[in-house]
Amino acid sequence: MRKKITWDDKKAALDLRFSREELELMEYKAHIAKIVVENRLRRNWSQAELAQKAGLHQSQIARIENGEQLPNSQTLGKIAKAFEMSVGFIPKDEEAAGEAVFA
Repeated sequence: MRKKITWDDKKAALDLRFSREELELMEYKAHIAKIVVENRLRRNWSQAELAQKAGLHQSQIARIENGEQLPNSQTLGKIAKAFEMSVGFIPKDEEAAGEAVFA
């Protein structure tokens, strides 16, 4: 019988392949991606609509949402403006993330 692989098992394997800084960066990218996706979906916008409103390319929104690209402060500002929010809409931790998603 195969042992079920848990998230802790996967994280332990990742810890062996990546430095702490790399893991923190991946987690932060995923954190930002989650907030952008949730805000976009609450407004029933497509990636193309968000991109148009923010003055960005749809492919850039896709890379941010997939955790492939960490947006710089200018890009975050454009996304925040499209959502009619301040750049502070990206909280620094998961606990505050639930409070950051507005309709």
